[in-house]
Amino acid sequence: MNAPAGRKRSMEEFASEIRAWLDDFCEPISDVGRYRCRSCKTRIYQTTLYISVHDPMFRDCAGSGEVKTLGLPYCPKCEPQLERATLRSCVHMVDL
Repeated sequence: MNAPAGRKRSMEEFASEIRAWLDDFCEPISDVGRYRCRSCKTRIYQTTLYISVHDPMFRDCAGSGEVKTLGLPYCPKCEPQLERATLRSCVHMVDL
């Protein structure tokens, strides 16, 4: 999964996009949160997504420097570039 693009939304909406990706492109292989790719049947891995938290009072991407993290799932066979990538995005908090 590519990092979701930054836009005005809450962290919960961000996490919801990740859960939707799992629902759309993966199938569970256990009851403890493990998945496999529906396309190639490879086990899904997780990397860390670093999210800069931006202040809505500024028009552009600006904030205090706060960074949150979320687990970002990916298929190592269909998306091998994600294994080595440092993934970043931003969220523009709507309710601080």
